Amino acid sequence: MAFSKYRILIYSENPDTLVKFYEDVLELKRIDQLSLPDDYGYMLQVAGDQYLWIGRHSEVKGKAKENFRHFVQSVSR
Repeated sequence: MAFSKYRILIYSENPDTLVKFYEDVLELKRIDQLSLPDDYGYMLQVAGDQYLWIGRHSEVKGKAKENFRHFVQSVSR
């Protein structure tokens, strides 16, 4: 499934843990999954044709280099 023009992208060092929150707590439906050796993630349906992408990114640390990007960092306890 291709992304619509309305999307939210969240990158994490551990998307496997993060996707469980969105599925179990927020009850979003997983509709697609990308599984490549160095790139993977999950597409969840938010509402209608709006989707959330949770993908793996090993460089999600510190302040974003571009001011239009916002990194949301999840901390494991």
